Order: sequence, then structure tokens, then C-alpha cells
Amino acid sequence: AMSRDPDTFKDLDRCIPEHFLKNGILCEDVPDLMWGFGRRMCAGRVFAESTLWIAVSHVLAVYNL
Repeated sequence: AMSRDPDTFKDLDRCIPEHFLKNGILCEDVPDLMWGFGRRMCAGRVFAESTLWIAVSHVLAVYNL
């Protein structure tokens, strides 16, 4: 429910990648609410993000993009 704030994202029921753009530039201040916050923050956040970057880099290396 926290990541479905209508003030932050419009038309939440559709997948619109432009939600993360402001004036055509990637918005860096989008909250990472899916990881939680404070004492309840996901302990595996750093591992998960690192693993994702490694997986993407391996896919790009295999397909010579």
C-alpha cells in the first residue's frame, strides 16, 4: 500500500515506465518502499541489488549487445 501513493505515481493500475522520469530525465528520488524502512528494512537488500546487476551484466555479455 505504501508504494501505491497516488501523489507519487499517477494511474497506478497500469505499467508506465515514464513514472520514473521527470522532464525526460530519470528521477533518482523515487522512494524504495519495497525494501521497507528503519528496523524493518530487508536484510538482503544489498545482496539482492548486487545480484541483479551481476545477472544483467551476464546477459549483456552473452548476447554481445
